[in-house]
Amino acid sequence: MYRFIFSVFLSIVLLLPLVANAATDTQASADDTRLMAYTVLASARDAERLRREHFDISSVRGRVGDSLQLEVIMTEADAEGLRTQGIPVTLNPGQAGGPQVRSFRSLRQFAAPPVFRSYGGIGGLQQELRELADEYSKITKLEVIGQSSMGVDILALQVTGRGEYERDEKNDFSGDDYWDKKRYGKRKEGRKPVVVYASAQHAREWITPEVNRRLLRYFLENYGNDAEVTQIVDSTELWFVLVVNPDGYDHTFTPGNRLWRKNLADNDGDGQITGFDGVDLNRNFPTFWGYDDEGSSSDPTSAVYRGPAPASEPETRVFDNLIRRLSPEFLVNYHSAAELILYGAGFQVATATPDDVILAALAGDDENPAIEGFDPDLSAELYTTNGETTEHMGSTYGTLAYTPELSECQTVAADPSTCVSVFNFPDDEVLIQAEFERNIPFALDIAKSAQNPFEPVSHLGNSVADFVLDEFAVSHGDTQIVQATVSRQVREAKLHYRINGSKKVKKVKARDWQGGERYGDDFNAYYRQMRGKISGLQPGDTVEYWFAGEID
Repeated sequence: MYRFIFSVFLSIVLLLPLVANAATDTQASADDTRLMAYTVLASARDAERLRREHFDISSVRGRVGDSLQLEVIMTEADAEGLRTQGIPVTLNPGQAGGPQVRSFRSLRQFAAPPVFRSYGGIGGLQQELRELADEYSKITKLEVIGQSSMGVDILALQVTGRGEYERDEKNDFSGDDYWDKKRYGKRKEGRKPVVVYASAQHAREWITPEVNRRLLRYFLENYGNDAEVTQIVDSTELWFVLVVNPDGYDHTFTPGNRLWRKNLADNDGDGQITGFDGVDLNRNFPTFWGYDDEGSSSDPTSAVYRGPAPASEPETRVFDNLIRRLSPEFLVNYHSAAELILYGAGFQVATATPDDVILAALAGDDENPAIEGFDPDLSAELYTTNGETTEHMGSTYGTLAYTPELSECQTVAADPSTCVSVFNFPDDEVLIQAEFERNIPFALDIAKSAQNPFEPVSHLGNSVADFVLDEFAVSHGDTQIVQATVSRQVREAKLHYRINGSKKVKKVKARDWQGGERYGDDFNAYYRQMRGKISGLQPGDTVEYWFAGEID
């Protein structure tokens, strides 16, 4: 993902008028695909305009005087356009200019660094997955789950102990049985819970497949040697998709294309990869697709171009089909670089949803996050999105889904001035291993919690309540509607209340809230919102209320 500090821009939205989008969201010249990292000094007003025009603002580095210091990924033509508007723009060190236009039919030649490696080619991640499947054949199964835009196999590796249960391919949990399970948090008897770990949906985020690859090896190499790992593997299906976007990812290993984000969809059909091409796969899923032009863009030159239609891209359909078939309890979709643990609704700001009770418990809070140094937040706290992966999986399949945003280069590098951009995580074995180890506890929590998401297992010691009450301070009538977020394990929930400390407790049936015009009827596989009415209130009354019910 690209990153900016949303609280900065939120204050801008509240305090300043919006600037008209004179550029009509067009940023890049079709004959110059070379994306580079620039430092831009922009006023608050100009920064807001760049954001609304979908410039790829990867980071807000701070302030210089009255200006915001932004890191922006763009072409030299874009940079020159900003300079002509009087906005100071400088190319970050370690890059050279010049367009890079590449034919679809050109040979792939990868200049692999010492640690990071491409997906295809000798020694690539695709080869390693095949080798691991052979080496650990007793607990793995390798699947080609589909092909990319350019016909490259997308691989998924299943890791699970044999003997207890092996997936029946005829049982894809479709139809009524599937929906009953996901809408009410029920698993078909005898079925192992499923967790999917995915990465490299955005091409330039090299640290994500490397962390995911090491997590895969952690489970494989410790099986039979570590009791905790062995128990997880024997009782759970773990699925690893190291590279969701193989075409775009391998493209970043070719000269001049390190900061490419999207897939390689040939949008204009000219047989070349140019600035007009590619779709942001993390804006292409059907849920809330094209909801607005703030969370994604209709402009093919934009870094957040959502594509011509929902699920227009083969990579999107492949991954969606996998989740539909597996019906996982959890999905961890690794991205970079922002040091966040994102979950829940991203299509609009400050939209809490029922299943956030579980998601927040596992993610932790600002004082005690599940990944050390990261900030847990609702997805829209970074920026609003639509057509996004985890929101689609939660809304459509009831999967509890996270987007960990891994560390940026400037945070971990010994000398931050050597970082070309936040995405250029240092190609350093020690730093890469440290980033992986930082993420192990959270990844294990997810795997252990899949057995019973109603009772998540948090290494922080966090737990969940069956009832989470919405409080109110002042009533504005003799009848007050009150609400609680209630576990679906609770049956026959009722609202209890008493007025002015009366010994008499009144009980009324609580009902599921069906949602409003904008939200409220989704993201509720394990929890739901219930409401009841308190009646007979008079001015000056005090009321005590709670919900109660039976647990299965």
